[in-house]
Amino acid sequence: MKSYDERIAELNAKKEQKEKELAELKAKERKLLQEKKALERKARTKRLLETGAIIESVLGRPVEEEDIEPIKQLIAYYRNKKLSGQPVIKQQSSTNE
Repeated sequence: MKSYDERIAELNAKKEQKEKELAELKAKERKLLQEKKALERKARTKRLLETGAIIESVLGRPVEEEDIEPIKQLIAYYRNKKLSGQPVIKQQSSTNE
């Protein structure tokens, strides 16, 4: 039969091993979270670039500082229309005269 000191030593060795495994798992978790955040940033950057490109194509020129406020107002206008249930674009009546 093992002595108490030997059994305590074994438990401490197991404890140290489990602590090491826990540290490794925490490091893997941090790495995965960093990768996830990096992918989210890339996706957001892509959306922002695409949105800017669309706005510039509609304007026919690069977006200038003075364009920002009117664009915000336009977005707010359409957002309010959508939230109120009103059609954003009115359909033109086709009158054949």
